[in-house]
Amino acid sequence: MSILTQIDQWPSDNAVSVVVNGNGAIVDQHGDTARVYPLASVTKLLSAYTFLVALEEEAITLEDPAGPEGSTVHHLLAHTAGYDFDSETIRFAVGTKRGYSNYGFEKLAEHLEQQTGISMAQYAQEAVFAPLGMADTEIAGSCAKDGRSTAADLAKFAAELLNPTIVAQETLSEATRVHFENLAGILPGYGRQNPNDWGLGFEIRS
Repeated sequence: MSILTQIDQWPSDNAVSVVVNGNGAIVDQHGDTARVYPLASVTKLLSAYTFLVALEEEAITLEDPAGPEGSTVHHLLAHTAGYDFDSETIRFAVGTKRGYSNYGFEKLAEHLEQQTGISMAQYAQEAVFAPLGMADTEIAGSCAKDGRSTAADLAKFAAELLNPTIVAQETLSEATRVHFENLAGILPGYGRQNPNDWGLGFEIRS
């Protein structure tokens, strides 16, 4: 019996788990992997990957002005543009602190749409979901919080992060190193952290 069956004891109507090995292959799973769930902030990972594709395609650049005065795509991706969590309120000067922000990611989507004439949802579909075979995944609203997907599709995305196929390994490595080092910051629900390390859309641990 799989150890994953223990999730059946969780106080939830539905629970699902998938284990992906270092080669990107599914080695164990339990629960309804085809059930569609709202992703909340996990949406940002899918959006960040979409922005990485856009950077490789030169649809946008890290130096593009975006967000408040003095801010760039780089600042928005790394949560250092100064925005409040969920509004256009400016909480700090650009590049001085880390402020995890839904609004900042939504401004990134606006910038991508302005530069390409393609909606964020469509760009994500064509650049990430379709190539990875994530047929049950979509961004249905905010690119920061309104993604919808299945465990089966997210396992495909996890496999992509382990062995990238739609961006270069160098691009993913760059995205998963710390950008704007040694900044303190606030994570909603977790409080102040010093340092609060992020890459390009990816939180950095250890």
